[in-house]
Amino acid sequence: MRRHLLCVLNLLFIVSCTGKTPLKAEIQVQVSSASFVTHPWFLSWGMDSNLIRNHWQTFDFESVKLRTLARGLSPALMRLMGTDGDHMIYVEDGAKIRFNPQKTGFPPSNFTFNSTDWDNINDFVADVGWRMLFGINAQLRHEDTNWDAQNTLEILKHSIKKGYNNNMDFELGNEPDLWQGNPSFVNITAEQLAKDFNYLRHLLDTDLATFFKDSMLLGPDVASGTSAYLAQFLSTIGNAIHAVTFHQYYGGPELKYVDNYTDPVILDSYKRTVAAVKKIVANSPQPELRIWQGETSSTYGAPGNSTIGENYVAGFMLLDKLGVSASMGIELVIRQTYFGFWFALVDADFMPRPNYWTCLLFKQLVGTRVLPTSVIMLDNLPQRMRVYSHCARTDGVQDIPPGAVVVYAMNLNAEAVFFTFDHHLSHSEIDEYLLTPGDEKGLMSAGIKLNGELLQMVNDHTLPELKPRRRPAGATVVTLPPYTYGFYVLPMANAPACL
Repeated sequence: MRRHLLCVLNLLFIVSCTGKTPLKAEIQVQVSSASFVTHPWFLSWGMDSNLIRNHWQTFDFESVKLRTLARGLSPALMRLMGTDGDHMIYVEDGAKIRFNPQKTGFPPSNFTFNSTDWDNINDFVADVGWRMLFGINAQLRHEDTNWDAQNTLEILKHSIKKGYNNNMDFELGNEPDLWQGNPSFVNITAEQLAKDFNYLRHLLDTDLATFFKDSMLLGPDVASGTSAYLAQFLSTIGNAIHAVTFHQYYGGPELKYVDNYTDPVILDSYKRTVAAVKKIVANSPQPELRIWQGETSSTYGAPGNSTIGENYVAGFMLLDKLGVSASMGIELVIRQTYFGFWFALVDADFMPRPNYWTCLLFKQLVGTRVLPTSVIMLDNLPQRMRVYSHCARTDGVQDIPPGAVVVYAMNLNAEAVFFTFDHHLSHSEIDEYLLTPGDEKGLMSAGIKLNGELLQMVNDHTLPELKPRRRPAGATVVTLPPYTYGFYVLPMANAPACL
């Protein structure tokens, strides 16, 4: 009776504050078996090669704070690549450059990085518990258009000398489907690029097998998963790659309104992209290839949306993409970027943005086994609630028992949603991690709160303990306020799929 009274009082409070009656929903999770298993590093990171062109901007390899923030996001791949990666040439400290730009007079021009740069980034990556995924310059060409591997061999020899080879995987080229007609790039056909990949794989498996035979090779990192380039590449790639990679952003500067970031139509565009990529892979000679999201964030381009993607509202695109990826069989997602650009997890002053904290919670709570999930809106209203479920992570910093389930949910409605779990989960206590805007700016807040407490570092050496709000078993009605998102761990679920 007391619980029922509290629910009624809570409902009256929400109605009085918002003037709107909350919606009602039931979350149904199939707990008997997992529908898919993601990579242990499912949520991984990128750092753009543009950082190197710009002398690392404000990035400080010696910063204790940057390393503390990065360690919180381990284990993960760290992809070092971007548009500038195909203009980046390695030169040993003090050596004379021997590689000339393929094209001159058009930005971006070629530039160099040296062994100090390479040592610094590899030391950082290893120290924080990440693994290097290095994007190799595919624009270095012989006169017959075959890829010139000499510069890459110099990088690999230095890496062997330093011992980096045990923590390194590779890509070759970035967004090659955009090279045609672009004066900054040499156009390379998909068939030629596949040939170059096979040559690189041969080098790693033969000449350098002692050091790199276990290194993954990924590609082709196309900008569009629907392009004919991807299908042509896969038709001749053979067994050279470990996983197919594609890039995705919801749009560019045209997505300049806050509402764009919670628009179900825009969010659903990702499902169509994934479906198109899966179809291309399924129809290729290697239909069993893994599919990885090789680079992604909310939007690209500036300045129209540069002040939106760094704030609380960007979390909707992040979480929905992670949920869609896992539920549709994408094994790993590389979120662009840890540092640099307006959508980075950490800003130029080393302050973690809202998406950092959301990613940190995801890494701490979400396991690899994916559970089929559905939402029933009891009001028969349009579906504007997104919900995804996994077996909870039981080997991390959070004290979560085997058999636990984690649900992450987003409310895209202007009204609060009261939701319950179906009978498979209703017997469990609920550990609630509700994420709300950090201040009165709402969706445009540069901060984020966990269960009402603003998230911030304890000090440069210490991340805060992310504590849930415990709801007792039987108190299964949960309120998700308008335009918010959160995680819900059911520790006593005893889900067969999670045992």
